[in-house]
Amino acid sequence: IHRIQEAVQALPWVHQVYISRRWPDKLVMRVAEQVPLANWQENGLVNNEGEIFRPENRDEKIKLQLYGADDEVLKVVAFYQQINAQVLERNMTISSFGRDLHRDWIVEFDDGLRITMGRDNAAQKLTMFLTVLPSIAASGKRAKTVDLRYEQGFSVRWADVSEEVKNDGAA
Repeated sequence: IHRIQEAVQALPWVHQVYISRRWPDKLVMRVAEQVPLANWQENGLVNNEGEIFRPENRDEKIKLQLYGADDEVLKVVAFYQQINAQVLERNMTISSFGRDLHRDWIVEFDDGLRITMGRDNAAQKLTMFLTVLPSIAASGKRAKTVDLRYEQGFSVRWADVSEEVKNDGAA
């Protein structure tokens, strides 16, 4: 039973497998499939529990991209889940999230906005920024990148007029 369980568990889309004996001559196997949360790095997927798996055939419908060092996958998934709840309240969708080579937290949204939060107090910085985001949106300009790594504030890079026209689909 143990060898069968190990062989089935080694399959990429298998999350968990349970095998038991049924008297007199049967084995009962229950298999739970991996449910991907997001793409991980270039060639993997990650589930809600922060487990990386690398199947040959990936689901192309998964748009979310998470990244960082493999040994930090649990931290990336947990922090993504924490901030995703905040941004969903504001009708925003995260397209990419993770840590860069400098270990700064970076979040990108499906509208093209990119926020660099830094290493320290990233959740607090993002929460404070999201409170002023409606004021920024009311200015009529569209923010392209935001840098929250400053102690006393943040910087905004505005989208060019040509980028706004392209993104809005207007001519």
